Amino acid sequence: MEKNGRPEEEVQYGNAGVPAGRKKYRRNFIDLLIAVLLVLSIVSFFFRGRIVGILERAVANDQTTVNFVIDGLENRRAESFGNDKKFYLDGLYFGELLNYEEKDAEKMTLISSVYDDSTRLDEFVRARDPEKKQINGTMTVGGNRKDSGFYFNGNKKIAVGITLDVICGGQKYTILITSIS
Repeated sequence: MEKNGRPEEEVQYGNAGVPAGRKKYRRNFIDLLIAVLLVLSIVSFFFRGRIVGILERAVANDQTTVNFVIDGLENRRAESFGNDKKFYLDGLYFGELLNYEEKDAEKMTLISSVYDDSTRLDEFVRARDPEKKQINGTMTVGGNRKDSGFYFNGNKKIAVGITLDVICGGQKYTILITSIS
């Protein structure tokens, strides 16, 4: 059909009476963009601490030396301790072992002494336990030095007296931090 001497264009309509073509594509692109932003917002809400830590660690170049102790370790686990020199905390690279010393663990035992006048004296004495080992070591740790202390991954404070569960060589060890320099 002609209208005013020109042929009339045929317009095809899609779902909900919206003309098919460029407008529908643009609407789908905006919907997709909104959905992606929504998913990113939800993910960042749940993992914001880790994301901030990763970003801080990316710009962090502070290094510190940490002395630690692992006490009461079984002999076979102590033998395999120095094989891998890299430590991981919460799945992230934590530090590298510089040196370590292995010795028999110490335990406290009760010794009773009975004297001639039937006086009994009980005392605790330190004794070596050859069944268990104690490891004293030193490692380097990367992180951020702030006014309030040294932080790994932006949110994990590293201080004297803190125990951490680290993974080294595929095994989990609980270390006690004894000094930081």
